[in-house]
Amino acid sequence: MIDVLDLGASLYIPGTKPNFSSFLEKNKQIRSVIIDTEDSIHAIDIPMAEKNIEAELNRLSKLTFKKSFIFLRVKDSMHFKRIKNHPIAHLIDGYVLPKYNHITAPKYNKYINEEDVIMPIIENELFDTAKLDSCFGYIDQIKNSVLCVRVGITDIFNLFSLRRPKESTIYTHPIGARVVTDLLIRANALNLSLSGPVFESYSTKSKAVLAEEVKAEVTMGIYTKSTIHPDQIKLIEQQYRVSKIDLESAKLLISKSSSVFGHRLVMQEIATHLKWAQSIIKRADSYGTI
Repeated sequence: MIDVLDLGASLYIPGTKPNFSSFLEKNKQIRSVIIDTEDSIHAIDIPMAEKNIEAELNRLSKLTFKKSFIFLRVKDSMHFKRIKNHPIAHLIDGYVLPKYNHITAPKYNKYINEEDVIMPIIENELFDTAKLDSCFGYIDQIKNSVLCVRVGITDIFNLFSLRRPKESTIYTHPIGARVVTDLLIRANALNLSLSGPVFESYSTKSKAVLAEEVKAEVTMGIYTKSTIHPDQIKLIEQQYRVSKIDLESAKLLISKSSSVFGHRLVMQEIATHLKWAQSIIKRADSYGTI
């Protein structure tokens, strides 16, 4: 199973994008991509997109460099069923399931098996507790296949005829803060991770806001994020680096036999800090230190 920390900043690529294999060959630092056949293309263009995806992934499979993890965002449950019997299924690492809700979830779940790697997207259930409970009940049924839960924040803001803010982080907006916090708590109850929502602006001016948003996510234990432009990737993944002081503390927690001790004038307690320490060490291995 892929580790969530392996995903980094997941770049969305429209399924109709020509020569995306060459793009990935030139940008070998990209850890994961999500090839989209849902919102970014018209339904009428799906057959053309599938031909393009198959050709590009076949070309990519013949190249020798370490590839990005590749996921396909399907159109809906029937497209998911069909694509699992398509040659594309053997060229990807997993599936992203859009609009996973109390109605569509059982339809998706019918076609999921133990070998699948799945990332469901929660988009429109957030304000009905019963429906959201039902949705996570369906996620619980397939949780051994779930890599992480993703949040469709743009769709959620669209319910209010709004766009997510670009001058401030999603966590300063009452809708964004409530949605992500609620999903984070529910995902954690199933021992699953949550992905940070997409940040729509990739202007130079917005970089500081994006960095602050990812820093806030790190404090919540969110270590992967949807991206829509390659210029966002390095900035996002820099925020996943670990301070040398935290890494030192984490290594001590792992190695100490005493249950409670002090280090750098801070209490270190194995019972409550061990999971944190393990996460810090994994992040340092993946993203380095500062």
